[in-house]
Amino acid sequence: MDMSKMGAFLQTLRREQGLTQEQLGEKLHTSSKTISRWETGTYMPPVEMLARPVVPSSSGMRVSSAKRHSSYRS
Repeated sequence: MDMSKMGAFLQTLRREQGLTQEQLGEKLHTSSKTISRWETGTYMPPVEMLARPVVPSSSGMRVSSAKRHSSYRS
């Protein structure tokens, strides 16, 4: 998966949870600027952040589900 596809996927997940970049940054103990960089594909989040759920949801969706999301495969 390339960085821009991963960034788009991260943005989709954040928006589905109804979070702003600022709110997600607070939950992950990072800045909204860092979240923006992840979403634009400038930087990638640390691997350990990708495996843990950020917001409890009925679907239990985690960023690691990106592997199964066909529209974001490389």
